[in-house]
Amino acid sequence: MLTPLTGGWGPRISQDSVAIVAAVLVPVATAAVGALGLVLKDWREGRAYAGRRRPPFEDAARQVSFAVEWWQARQTISSSAEDLDEARARALAWLDEASVLVTQTAAAPGVSVRRLLLLAPPLNDRLAKVICAGFYLSLAVMILFSLAATGAAVDGSSAGDVSWTYVWSAVFGALSLILRYAAVATEAR
Repeated sequence: MLTPLTGGWGPRISQDSVAIVAAVLVPVATAAVGALGLVLKDWREGRAYAGRRRPPFEDAARQVSFAVEWWQARQTISSSAEDLDEARARALAWLDEASVLVTQTAAAPGVSVRRLLLLAPPLNDRLAKVICAGFYLSLAVMILFSLAATGAAVDGSSAGDVSWTYVWSAVFGALSLILRYAAVATEAR
């Protein structure tokens, strides 16, 4: 039905519809903000990682070029086979050191569902594992409340009941985020 809205005609929106839409958006927004926070944190760590990774590569490249030039100079100067064998061993040792410099820098972790759900890397600290179990329990309760609220909204239950169910879903969603952060912080400690 069309009704006048401040000088114009538009669709009539009930308060129940607004309450249901607002209640649906709360857990979705909570999850989105948590995931966005993790993505931004990983982006910052990735940039810092790239900055930390560059110097070892540059040092290794300088070390390799020095070893090559030194080996070439040594070949033109030395005439004894024993001197050349000793020089070859030294040059190979320098190349191995350069290789170690490069391989010591591990790959930066990216954002994944496994990291979001605390599945990778596995937690080692006992307290972190207990907090992680609370995280999974809270996440399951949040999903159940969201499904129940959506089912109630589709069945035509009152907006108050649906809204409160979504509010509880949002509370458990926020609790899930807090527990996830606490598990990661405890493991890092």
